[in-house]
Amino acid sequence: MMIGWKIKLFPARGADDAGDMLASLLMAAQEDPALRSQILALLQVPAAQRESLINSALHEMQLRGEPAAACQAFATLATESGARTARRLLGGSSSGRASVPARES
Repeated sequence: MMIGWKIKLFPARGADDAGDMLASLLMAAQEDPALRSQILALLQVPAAQRESLINSALHEMQLRGEPAAACQAFATLATESGARTARRLLGGSSSGRASVPARES
């Protein structure tokens, strides 16, 4: 399932730790309604405000010693394309619930 998410998130990029982290975060959000709501709320704010909030969170993450890949993954959500893709994958776009790759057993 992770590969399907990564292809949707990063169609032109190869595998990397940040991509894995972001795919894991969005998969967890798909499974956890509270996390999904928090991420979608962040993604719905205007771009400048979202970028400021994410930059503040990134600073705190760095102070706590979070892995660089986790910081890079979260930073992706500050970009308009990253936010748009995450909203689509989490079903937060105006087009309705996104199609998510089937869960592997």
